[in-house]
Amino acid sequence: MYRRRRLAVVTASIIVVIGVVAGATALISSLNSRADAAPASEVASTPSPTPTPTPLSPVEQILAGANDPLACAVSFEGQGIADAPMLQWQNAVYTPLPIPTQEGQVFAGWYATPEAATALDAAARINGADLVACTEQQNVLHVAWMTPDENAAVDAQIPILMYHQFTSRPEGEDGWLRGNYAYIGDFDAQMNHIATTGFYLPTWDELSAFIDGRLYLPNHSVVITDDDADQSWFDLAVPVIEKYQVLSTSFMITAARQDPAPSPFVQRRSHTHNMHQAGANGQGQMVNLSAEEIAADLNTSGDILGVREVVAYPYGHYNDTAKQGVAMAGYEMARTIEPGYVSIGTDKFALPVVRINYGMGLEALINQIADAMVRRQIFFERLVRSARRCEAEFFFQPRIRQHRTVPEERHLLGAVHGHSQHPSCAQRRRQECGGDRQHRLAEPSRDLGYGDPTITCDVEDSRWAVGRRPHHGRRDIIDPHEHEEGV
Repeated sequence: MYRRRRLAVVTASIIVVIGVVAGATALISSLNSRADAAPASEVASTPSPTPTPTPLSPVEQILAGANDPLACAVSFEGQGIADAPMLQWQNAVYTPLPIPTQEGQVFAGWYATPEAATALDAAARINGADLVACTEQQNVLHVAWMTPDENAAVDAQIPILMYHQFTSRPEGEDGWLRGNYAYIGDFDAQMNHIATTGFYLPTWDELSAFIDGRLYLPNHSVVITDDDADQSWFDLAVPVIEKYQVLSTSFMITAARQDPAPSPFVQRRSHTHNMHQAGANGQGQMVNLSAEEIAADLNTSGDILGVREVVAYPYGHYNDTAKQGVAMAGYEMARTIEPGYVSIGTDKFALPVVRINYGMGLEALINQIADAMVRRQIFFERLVRSARRCEAEFFFQPRIRQHRTVPEERHLLGAVHGHSQHPSCAQRRRQECGGDRQHRLAEPSRDLGYGDPTITCDVEDSRWAVGRRPHHGRRDIIDPHEHEEGV
């Protein structure tokens, strides 16, 4: 009995111990699970930080702002370049690109590749004459530089072509303005030549910087302009401009018409608002009005066209007052009808031209716009062929076909044409070439872009060839006794 009771007590004790142990184990397990669960709960209740967005690059910013699939971000790279990217539009010509400056350097253009920039490859040079083309809405242009001495050594002479009206009649138009009408077949051939033989087509801001000596232009450059915006320009010439995609300028009389640009390759510029008419003295209003009146007219024209950059003087008439009025209105340049070529240092308010008349075909144009050195050779060969009674004997030396320096050519041209302030030059020219006759002498310093018109005469044993400037500035050299047509 006693043993049974003792066994029961022991058994109960064991059960209690087991229960206590089990309870303790359960408690510990519960506490551990709570301890493990607490951090998880805390982590779950803490929000995750928002990732910092990557800032947009300047290129991405302007593209995002444009929000247009035709938008193109153009970046600029190269030595000393810090210009920000700019927005351009595909299938349109470039809007004005930066013209950077750097101490002791001349800007030599933007190019499609670094290799083209190094080589100064005019075919790969990019400006406002080119259509914008991009890859994934981006494009990079590369800068080129040269020294001022290198730029001066190029001695670039830039022709500005001046057209007026156009005709589809090969035989030309009738009437006293016949010479103004270029045959459209000739114009097509001329534009094809310019488009396919590597000519560079500078913009007006480039031409201005070139005159300042801040920008390099290759000799193989040409500017195409038309005066008056005649209907024949729109009907006949503009389709040719569009066909060959050559940059041109239409000088528009805004009181007469205000048509929008008919092509991306046609820039509208001022031919004044309402000054293309005769004044009190029979000359154009440009030389009859005050500077303030001229500026007011040009401001009206500039407001209509949306640009003040260059103006073409009506009838080519201008004086110092006209220049002042042009400057007052905020224009940088003015174009005359005087024959010649634009070079470094040319008067910006007296830009010369190469006038294109009826009958001037492709060959005539090629002679007018060939590189400066080629033009000089053409001039000298023409001089030798044409100087009949008044032979320039020193031109028949073997050096005739060798390159001469510009100072040498200035001297020879001055001798041949009697362009000198030295009394003996004029006297000898009269004696040798029949000075009793009246001749309009050609002006080689202007026509050929050689600069200094006051050339001394120190060739004692030469004879004098006399030239004249034929109608509208062609530079043919003639026999002094040939018939001269009126101007």
